[in-house]
Amino acid sequence: MLFRQLTERHLTAVCRERQLKEALCGGDFLLLFAVAECGDRPANMAAISKKLNINPSTATRRVNRLLTNELVTKSAAHEDERRYEIGRASCR
Repeated sequence: MLFRQLTERHLTAVCRERQLKEALCGGDFLLLFAVAECGDRPANMAAISKKLNINPSTATRRVNRLLTNELVTKSAAHEDERRYEIGRASCR
């Protein structure tokens, strides 16, 4: 419980410092970490939600929050335009 409180407090401070449009939560950080683990190749939305053991709708909400803050990019997959790939945004 203490670790979670400290993490959330730190995330809140980082959000204020970076002047993000929308505050992040611990789950957003985990999604960012999963995207970063993919390196230069884009991450598949379905694979990320499965890896983090969250519903695809939850993953979509988190990705949308990260898109609002310009921390990730989202594009249609080349092989199937019904699927989305998430990539790292360039550093600001």
